[in-house]
Amino acid sequence: MELSTEINTEKKILTIHVLGKYNRLKDGNSAQNFVIETFKDHGCRKILLDLTKAYIISDKLSSFELANPNPDVSAELRKFKFAAVYDTISQDIYFFETVASNRGLTFKAFETKGQAIEWLEGK
Repeated sequence: MELSTEINTEKKILTIHVLGKYNRLKDGNSAQNFVIETFKDHGCRKILLDLTKAYIISDKLSSFELANPNPDVSAELRKFKFAAVYDTISQDIYFFETVASNRGLTFKAFETKGQAIEWLEGK
């Protein structure tokens, strides 16, 4: 997995581009920690995850575990609003979205970047 970032300072959105193989649990935990640890540098609470160029390796258990992080991580992640963009939204992604929402995280999956940005902006 390779990560690159860009910041839209006007909209205060941090975009994380994910490229290559993305193991939902292992790489997802790394991405969550990255968002938390770098907040002091970027100051963005709105996060756009661009997974359109990622090959996602996942199953229901890894989706459940990632959407249900330990209490310390979960408390920090609740401070952010996450929009994830995929080429296609699978049942596994919808499952992840549901579990994350049930755990108090603000996460929504989209098929277009425009829809994701509108949602992050509250439109």
